[in-house]
Order: sequence, then structure tokens, then C-alpha cells
Amino acid sequence: MRILTFDIEDWFHVLDNPATDAPAAWPGLDSRVERNTDRILDELGSRGMRATFFCLGWVAEHHPGLVRRIAAQGHEVGTHSHAHLPIDRQQRGTFEADLVRSMKVLEDLTGQAVTFHRAPGFSLTPACGWAVEVLLAHGISVDCSVFPLRRPGDRFDVPLGGPFTIHSPHGRLLELPVSAARCMGMRYVCGGSGYFRLAPQGVVRRHLARDDYVMSYFHPRDFDSAQPWVEGLSLFRQIKLRVGLRRAWSRFRRVLDEFDFVCVGDAVRRIDWATAPVVPLTRHMAGRPSPLEALPLWGEKHAGR
Repeated sequence: MRILTFDIEDWFHVLDNPATDAPAAWPGLDSRVERNTDRILDELGSRGMRATFFCLGWVAEHHPGLVRRIAAQGHEVGTHSHAHLPIDRQQRGTFEADLVRSMKVLEDLTGQAVTFHRAPGFSLTPACGWAVEVLLAHGISVDCSVFPLRRPGDRFDVPLGGPFTIHSPHGRLLELPVSAARCMGMRYVCGGSGYFRLAPQGVVRRHLARDDYVMSYFHPRDFDSAQPWVEGLSLFRQIKLRVGLRRAWSRFRRVLDEFDFVCVGDAVRRIDWATAPVVPLTRHMAGRPSPLEALPLWGEKHAGR
């Protein structure tokens, strides 16, 4: 089963970059998210293929027509937060306010309940277990925020790269993490974003052809070789963002030619959740604050904007 998802954010929504972190600066930057996402929509539409689009609330507020087009063409819309701040950099209240704001604007635009979530930076970890309770409390039933290749203490204790459930006293959260391929006894990611651009085409095809579970994810900027250079990033990160951009679109189209994909909702209906690994959300995990809980956060100050 191959799942096709997109994180709808603009070229300047790059994490860990003080020059572009503040939403107050974003309206002054040349947006490319509509033209890049429309190209994706046209490609999927020509193939009759459905996908799941995790949209930033900020993008939805500034480009409402784009979100309406995504929904009108039959695709699923989930939340990718409002202000693109990783969970582990927020307090619980700040995270909840950001989540609610993003869900409201998306639901108002699409007329549909938002029940899917993906955190910026795949930042749902056991240390942020309290976020699971917040997600469940606001109607999120499916999460796609777990990255498999983390240090043992920073990842959930489940087999790498496959679906699992997180159980809490408030319900269960279905988790569809990023998939990890195996080669020569090692695990690696190659099915999304920069990993897709950098990995040899043969490696990507083997992952898509052989593995039972593949979670792919892309950003509109992953196919935009004309995007501006991001102010404030190191040369190394600039290069990482741009390597493979010129060939990424053609590689993406070849993958769509060769393989079938499903959206998140279809994947959830196909998975036998009774046999999926279970992670109990312990009281310690649920009550543990963010590592930055005691610090004044940019996100707390600006979450209501």
C-alpha cells in the first residue's frame, strides 16, 4: 500500500531559520504555493488520483481559493498546524490554540471536518505525548507526524516504518508514520521530499515496489527549481533544499505512471488495526511538558495572530 500526501506550505516555510520564522514577515515574501500546488492538482486530476493535503492554516487564510480547489477536486484536507511550529517548541496551551485555529479555517473553507494531522518537522515524539490528548480532544483521529529514524529515546517503541496506534484514556490515535526502507541491514527514508530527490531512482522504485507500507510526502517547493534562495540559511542547507530540484518533477511523474497510490482515508480503511502495534500513552508521557515549557516562546506570543 502506497500513500500519497502533500504538506502545503510555501518555499519560505523552512524550520530552524530565524530570518523566516515569524509569520509577520511572510506576507512580504513572493508566494509560490498556489502555482506549485495547482500543478500538482492538474497532474493528479489527469490521472484520477486522490491524495491527502496537509495544509498550513496560515496558507489557508492567505490563499483560501487554493484550499477550496483542493477539496473541490475530491482530495482530503488535513491540518499541518497554523504557524508551522514544531510540537516540541510549544507549550500545551500554545499548541492547542494553534491547532484549533488551523482546523477552523480549513473546516470553514471546505465544509468538512478535519480529522487528519501532521506536525511540522514530524515532531510528535514520546516526549510530546501530551499532544496526543490535545489532538484527540479536538477530533483528530489519524496522525502522520512520526519520523522513523530517530534516536531510540526520541521515538515510539514500535517497529520502524509501519502503522501503529497510540492508546490513551481519552481514546486511540491512529498513526501512519513516514515509511523506512531496508537495505543491507540498514534503514533509510527515500519516499518523500529531499530524500526522494537525493536517493537513486532505483532505490526509490524498490521501496515502492517491494514494501507493504509506503508513506510518501512532498511539498509544492520540492518541484520548483525557480524558487528563491531562503535568506538566513547556511550554504549547506541551501544546497540541501535545491539538490535534485530540476529533475524532481519528471521523477515524480514517472513514479505516478508506474505505481498506484491511495489517500490517507483509504489507507486507514484498508489497514487491519486489530493487528497493528499498540503504544499505551502512559501518565508520565501524557503529563510531560515540552522541554521548553518554562521558557517564553515566540509561538505563545504570536499564536493568536
